[in-house]
Amino acid sequence: MQIRVTYNKTDGTISIENDTKLVTVEVNNNATEDTADSLFFELAVDTAAYEIDSIMFPEELTEEIEE
Repeated sequence: MQIRVTYNKTDGTISIENDTKLVTVEVNNNATEDTADSLFFELAVDTAAYEIDSIMFPEELTEEIEE
């Protein structure tokens, strides 16, 4: 999955896009800090679509991790 983050320097807003509709991504505005030296933000990513696979096929995920 790819996540594209755009920061608008004029108004200080952060927007995000991702390449799949199965996973939702949101900016956690309560955790955003924009200072003269840095920009810090958090993304909330709903990975439920992938977690279902790990419950149904745990042995396949274990094999992938070991490789």
